[in-house]
Amino acid sequence: MRLPYREDLTGKVFHELTVLSYSHNHNNFSYWNCKCNCGVEKKIIGISLKSGNTKTCGHWKAEFLKKRATHGKYGTRLYRVWGQMIQRCTNPNSKAFPNYGGRGITVCEKWKDFSVFESDMASSWKDGLTLDRVDNYEGYSKENCRWATPSEQIRNRRPRSEWKKSSK
Repeated sequence: MRLPYREDLTGKVFHELTVLSYSHNHNNFSYWNCKCNCGVEKKIIGISLKSGNTKTCGHWKAEFLKKRATHGKYGTRLYRVWGQMIQRCTNPNSKAFPNYGGRGITVCEKWKDFSVFESDMASSWKDGLTLDRVDNYEGYSKENCRWATPSEQIRNRRPRSEWKKSSK
């Protein structure tokens, strides 16, 4: 019996993964032995490598979970506000990305660490307030952010003509 054609991925690099060798076939899908930039070796399905769905061994997730666990604030309102800010500025799959990260709005390096964000902003937060940028053309930082009521937020936004339609 002749096996279907399988493109040889050996030696190719997909994001942080380098394909070392063919591993096996399962349910007509080819699996490949890969090595991540962090040094971890893992078997990964070829179609996931080629599509870009798998970019690392998953080390970022372990690091993220470790950081999340150390401050004990996961699930709090402040942590959700911080996480939503990070997502809309850094994740192209976020529905809000076109109006934030997609137009160059960033989060300052210090605020990528939740504990620094919390230290800068928690004391002035009250229930019912939302995170607001003073200058809507600048990124998120201690100098450009404040807590605002919904009505204050509405008065401090870009003209609707500048909004981008979400691709989702």
